[in-house]
Amino acid sequence: MVKNEGERDALTGLYNRNRYEQDLNRLDSLYRTSLACIYIDVNGLHEVNNREGHQRGDDMLKAVAEHISLIFSGGHNIYRIGGDEFVILVSDMDESAVKEKTELLESILEEQCIYISAGYIWEKNVHSFEKMVRAAEKIMYAAKKRFYQQHKFNRRRPR
Repeated sequence: MVKNEGERDALTGLYNRNRYEQDLNRLDSLYRTSLACIYIDVNGLHEVNNREGHQRGDDMLKAVAEHISLIFSGGHNIYRIGGDEFVILVSDMDESAVKEKTELLESILEEQCIYISAGYIWEKNVHSFEKMVRAAEKIMYAAKKRFYQQHKFNRRRPR
């Protein structure tokens, strides 16, 4: 039980950053034919916390975690690695299916007025997991920049 608590995020029940870092050391055992890394950031969490309170922000994070778990069920490793950041390691799934499921996640959450930015990288033979994660994160940040450039979501516009 104690080991499980050290590997799980208390709010979402997903694996936490401790488990994520442990799994980096056993990357080869996480997949047979391909591995995708999906890096997700929840947009607007800070603003929701300030406007509506931290309980509403926690509810957002739990909703994101729940939908990630539903869409990416089946033995994939799902982590909450930071306040509003999630990483999913998707084993042995076609790249088109990874893309489709990521877009489905974005769409379902958007219907609930929860917005995420996601970036993913898919590889057959992972040479450097660190580079893979950085590349997925870079794509996520580009998506996040595009999101906030939209007028209705511009953080700097007067309210």
